[in-house]
Amino acid sequence: MPGLGYRYVGSDRLGLSTQTIALLPTLYRRYKTLYDHLIWACGYLGLKSIRPDQWADLEAWMRQDAEESLTLDELFLQHANYWLYERRILIPADRTLRDLGRSVWAEIERNTLALIEGTVPETQVRRADAALSSQYDTAGMTVLDWLKTPPARHSLTTLTETQEKIRFLKETPCRSISSVPGDSEFRLADR
Repeated sequence: MPGLGYRYVGSDRLGLSTQTIALLPTLYRRYKTLYDHLIWACGYLGLKSIRPDQWADLEAWMRQDAEESLTLDELFLQHANYWLYERRILIPADRTLRDLGRSVWAEIERNTLALIEGTVPETQVRRADAALSSQYDTAGMTVLDWLKTPPARHSLTTLTETQEKIRFLKETPCRSISSVPGDSEFRLADR
């Protein structure tokens, strides 16, 4: 930090000498001191480590929230962190939350797949798979790749192609499965 910065923070804002502020980076190089101060700050702010029963509550809440979340990042990054913050719980490592989010997400996808397999006849699934795997025009891409291609600039050709995609999807035999929530349909379609 430049000298003016130390002076501004130290004497002007906190009423401390510049030397006192300048010692903080040196002071925190020692891990034990940093650790002790982190524990003090957590205690002062009322933050606690997550307990096993809170892990179960977080997992149940994530399971419920995953029904409405469109992406895994939205689920764990925003909503899980907010849930933890509301309860004054220290936010665990990013990887730990990601692993929990992935397991919740995978379970929901397995349940949705089982629901689809139980609802849609196998012949319809094979027909839809064959239609999506077939080649689209002479572009050298499959129909699925064509459907996933985002619209280009606003033009008459783009509008025509988008309408063609909508027409194709409307003609698909199993457009909607009533027992799958709408948000889940969007999430699955996005993948």
